[in-house]
Amino acid sequence: MKHLLAVLVPALLLASAPRARAADPAQPTPVAVELARYVLPEENWNRTLTGISQQTVQYLSQMAQQQGGSTQPELFEKLMKQIMSIYSYQEIVDLQASVLAKHYTEAELRELLAFYKTPIGQKTIRVMPDVAQDVNGQMMAVMQQRLPAVLEKLKPEFEKAAAEHQASGGATAAPASEKPARKK
Repeated sequence: MKHLLAVLVPALLLASAPRARAADPAQPTPVAVELARYVLPEENWNRTLTGISQQTVQYLSQMAQQQGGSTQPELFEKLMKQIMSIYSYQEIVDLQASVLAKHYTEAELRELLAFYKTPIGQKTIRVMPDVAQDVNGQMMAVMQQRLPAVLEKLKPEFEKAAAEHQASGGATAAPASEKPARKK
C-alpha cells in the first residue's frame, strides 16, 4: 500500500496540476489585495479546498481498491488534513494579489472590484466554488478512467526506479548537476 501511494500521489498531482510557469510576482497593491479577498472569501476558499481534498482522497481510495490494496480510512484522513494544510488562506490571498497585480493595471483592478460588487459579480463569487468543484469532479472522473492505463504503461519505469532505489539502500542521489563541487 505504501508503494502504491508513493506512485499514485505524485502521479495524481502531476497529472491534475496545471503546467507551472515561472512566476514573476508583482508587488501587490492595496487594491489587488482587496480584490483578492473580495473574489475569494475565506468561506469559498475553505469550500474549494475541502472539495479538492475529498476528491483526491476518494480517487486515491478507489485506485488503491483497484490495485488490490486496502483502504485505510485513517491514512486517507491524515492525507486529507495534510492537503488542507498546504496553504493558509492568507497565503492564497497574497499569491492571488501578486498575480492580479502582475496581469492588471491599477485602473483595471478597480474596474474588476467594481464589477464583483455588482449583483452578477456577487453571484459569480458565490457560484465559482461550485463551478470549480464540478469541473474538478469531471476531470477526476476522466482521470480515473485514463490514469490506470498511463500507470500501466509506465509500470516498468516505476519498477526499475523502485529497484534502483532499493539497491541504493533507499537513498536518492542528486543528479551530477546538483551535486556540490568539491572544495580544493
